[in-house]
Amino acid sequence: MPLVHSAITDVMRAFRKENGEDEVIAEAVVGADSALTRRTIKSAQIADKYGVAVIGTYSPNRTLFHAR
Repeated sequence: MPLVHSAITDVMRAFRKENGEDEVIAEAVVGADSALTRRTIKSAQIADKYGVAVIGTYSPNRTLFHAR
C-alpha cells in the first residue's frame, strides 16, 4: 500500500528530474509551541517556504503532558 497517491509522486518525480535533485522522504515533528500549530498546510505556506510536499499529518486527540 503506497504512502501517497501516485499522482503526487509523479509530479514530485518530474520536478526532481528537472532540477537534478534526489527524492527524500522525511518525518517532521511540530511542537506545541510552534508557529505552525493550528494552521493549515496551505496557510503556513509549507511548499513555498521549504520546497516540500506534505503527504500526511497526525495530530493526537489529547496532550500527554504539559510543560509548566
